[in-house]
Amino acid sequence: MCSSDLAAPQVEAQLGAVYQVSPRLTVTAQAYAQRVEGETRLNDQRISGVRINWGDARAYRLPLWTLALPLDAEVRLRVNGDDLPPVRVRAGQLILRNVGVNAPAGTLQAVIVDATGERTESRGYGPGDVLVTAHALAVQAEAGVKGRAGAATLNGVYGVTDRWSLSGEAQWQPGDWQGQLGARYADLSYSAGVNVAYRSARPQDTALTGDVTLLRDEWRLSGAARLVPLNLRASSVSASAGWAGSGSGTTVSVTAQATPGQAQYAAGAS
Repeated sequence: MCSSDLAAPQVEAQLGAVYQVSPRLTVTAQAYAQRVEGETRLNDQRISGVRINWGDARAYRLPLWTLALPLDAEVRLRVNGDDLPPVRVRAGQLILRNVGVNAPAGTLQAVIVDATGERTESRGYGPGDVLVTAHALAVQAEAGVKGRAGAATLNGVYGVTDRWSLSGEAQWQPGDWQGQLGARYADLSYSAGVNVAYRSARPQDTALTGDVTLLRDEWRLSGAARLVPLNLRASSVSASAGWAGSGSGTTVSVTAQATPGQAQYAAGAS
């Protein structure tokens, strides 16, 4: 006799209305809902309420993204959920430079339609992948509910120069708040950052983190360290190396991570 548990299907929906007060100020009303096991409720991972964006809408820039196009195609780009106008591209490579993004981490999607049909290519990015425009200032605030509890966030970035930037973030929920401050240096081939984070509910987890990323042709080398002064056993170091074949879609990666008393290793190819 055997049995199996099947995960209940989950349906998610979102509603939003955007009002542009000025070229530098946008107000958005947003709601995120999910239906699980026949019950509809607000998403407990995202804030439903009001979002305010002030400053440079595209303070962050992704320096380079290359898409292989074996056939003539129409390409539709989506940056963190925002759709850009479609473009027609001849067969070969579509090279995107200085793609404006509205957050230091997120996902780019390209919907490619050609004679063979439609496919989607995605690329995730993080703080080590983006540049901040010199003297650009961007602030985002959200307030509302996350699930059934109140929640609010505030984050911002300022480009000191084309290579140096400062950032900060604060999050609040009933009985708990957390914040972090960071500084980063980045150019087209090198990125390094330091960050300090604090959480009121778990002050023992206060941490200082640092990361370095080096890009050389098709190679990507990176390392990171996390120091938790009040709980050294939670400290860690990690390193990774990756190779991505230009235009072939092939990637190879190796990662290693160590914490006091243990180490982990992983390798992959696709």
